Amino acid sequence: MGIVFFMSGFGCYLTSLLQGYADQEKAIDLKGIDFSTSKSFNINSLIVITVLVLIYGVFW
Repeated sequence: MGIVFFMSGFGCYLTSLLQGYADQEKAIDLKGIDFSTSKSFNINSLIVITVLVLIYGVFW
C-alpha cells in the first residue's frame, strides 16, 4: 500500500510538471488575506487541547 501511495504521489508530481505552471482565472488570491488568530482564540485552543490530553491520559 505504501508503494502505491508513493507511486501515485510521484505520478501527480510528474503530471503537474508536464502541464506547466499557469495561474487559474478562478483562483482565490490569498495574498490579501490575514490568517493571524486573536489572543483569546489561542488561549481557548490551548485550554481545549489540554482538556483533551487529560481525558485521553486518564482513560487510556
